[in-house]
Amino acid sequence: MTNDFILNTVVKTFRVLEFLSESESTYTLTKLAKILKISMGTAQRITNTLIQLEYLSKDPETKTFRLTSKWLRIGFSVLNDLNLRQIAVPHLKKLNEETNETVSLGLIDNDEVIFIERIASKHLITTNISLGMRRPIHANSIGKAILAFQDEDQIKERLNRIQFTKYTNKTIVDKDKFYAELKKIKKNGYSINDGEIEKEIFAIGVPILNNNGVAIAGINLVIPKARFSKSIVYEKYLPVIIEKGILISKEIGNY
Repeated sequence: MTNDFILNTVVKTFRVLEFLSESESTYTLTKLAKILKISMGTAQRITNTLIQLEYLSKDPETKTFRLTSKWLRIGFSVLNDLNLRQIAVPHLKKLNEETNETVSLGLIDNDEVIFIERIASKHLITTNISLGMRRPIHANSIGKAILAFQDEDQIKERLNRIQFTKYTNKTIVDKDKFYAELKKIKKNGYSINDGEIEKEIFAIGVPILNNNGVAIAGINLVIPKARFSKSIVYEKYLPVIIEKGILISKEIGNY
């Protein structure tokens, strides 16, 4: 196909989108234009259009841009094509059957965890989690499990952005303590959320890793403290969810 059939503005727009989607950092208009080698005028028109369409947001203080969650509509269809959900769901069902507790699959979107799959417990007392629901990274078992298995630069860059809001007396709100928690999670291979956002909830999270050992998603098992048993959770449930995380990771890597 010749260049007569290509719209250069569309090409440049997708270059902006691809660059932002692959980067863990945020960029100003000047930096975007310089890195992508496009004029300031073109960069401004592209970013203004994407903001108007709600695919891009601009931080009023730092003047930097980032993709918005509206991309999830496209992202979900891509995930289906890549078989992430298709691969994970059978394992989530088995995890749910073996524990009879609520299980979820989640991703990090900006600085939050978003749940893209959920299988609820059949117990009368269960957890209020729905598809599309968001949770802060620092107070969620999936968020902590994913973040612990990123490279060091990405971890530090994200830690500088996270707002360490306190939800309960167990929420980690100190950046250094949270960093130490991530190191512990990576060593153990799983994360724990013991009432860090909801006092009555206990959760275990494990990462879904690609071939490079980087987390692309995570799964968790959520247990109301009304029926929490430390021996059952650590001796029975923990090995099972770790196993499921490994199996999903292996299948993702072989796809």
